[in-house]
Amino acid sequence: MCFIVHPNYFKPKIAEQDIECYKLGSLKDGKFVSKFLNYVYEFGKIQPKIELKISPCTSTSEYKITYGYHSLMAIPPYSRYIVQLNYCYVNCIIPKGAVYFVNPDVQEYVSSQIIIQEIITL
Repeated sequence: MCFIVHPNYFKPKIAEQDIECYKLGSLKDGKFVSKFLNYVYEFGKIQPKIELKISPCTSTSEYKITYGYHSLMAIPPYSRYIVQLNYCYVNCIIPKGAVYFVNPDVQEYVSSQIIIQEIITL
C-alpha cells in the first residue's frame, strides 16, 4: 500500500505530542493484523522505527511513501459494514517525536512509529 504525498504537505513533520489515529485490520491469536500487508502488531508496544522515503510514482506526477505505518485520521462513516466482514478498527498513537506525513484529502497519516492501543467497539 502506498501513501500519496499531498503536494501541500511535502515536508515531513515531527509529532510534538502524541497523535490519535486509527487502523483497520483483524485479530489473530490476541494480536492485531493490518488489513493490507498482514503486519502483526502487539497491543501497547511501540513499533520499530521505519525510515520514511519519498519516491516518484511511475504513472503520475505524484510522489509516494511505500514503507511506513499507515493510519486514518478518523473512522469512516461506512465502518459498520466493514466490521461485519470480520475486520475491526483499533485506536492508535503516533508517538511524540515520530516523523509523519499527512494527506488531508484522504484523511490519512504515514508515520515512522506507531502504538496500537485498543480495539474500538462500533
